[in-house]
Amino acid sequence: MWRAKYEKSLTMPSGWQQLPNGSAYCNALSDYFAPWLTKICGYQILKIGGLSAEITCDLPLRHQISVNEKTPPNLTALLGDYHSVVQSKLTELPFIEQHIDACILTNTLNFVQDPHQVLRETHRVLADDGYLFLSLFNPLSTFMFKTRLGEFPLRHYCAWRVADWLELLNFEIL
Repeated sequence: MWRAKYEKSLTMPSGWQQLPNGSAYCNALSDYFAPWLTKICGYQILKIGGLSAEITCDLPLRHQISVNEKTPPNLTALLGDYHSVVQSKLTELPFIEQHIDACILTNTLNFVQDPHQVLRETHRVLADDGYLFLSLFNPLSTFMFKTRLGEFPLRHYCAWRVADWLELLNFEIL
């Protein structure tokens, strides 16, 4: 039987440079998310995982918080004004309930052991009118049968499965 929670611990990349064509993929995601970022009401943006931390959010006066289980050295080079780094388990976010205005999960679910718990924690800290920006690797792409991306083991999830998880948490999918 297939389960979302994986029995082994997975290693998450600390940056897009560690993945094949990672920089191009990061730029494509930043460009895709850019028009949606202007719709955020509020000031707190939470970037969960090392890959999410590198997504560009050029919004003035928005406090961006990057959360990672291990703080990579390259992350400090990305920091600017209104940016904080928190080292924490992704399944136990150290934030007040409904305090964050937007969360970014770029391919984080592909590299975590318990994607359900990461989504539950994201839902817990996200404000009622908050936005969740989510991306995953396409399981139907040419590397569908790969179990590793570069040196990193990963898991694939179909869009319909993740949409079902989000609907159970009462997210509105746009």
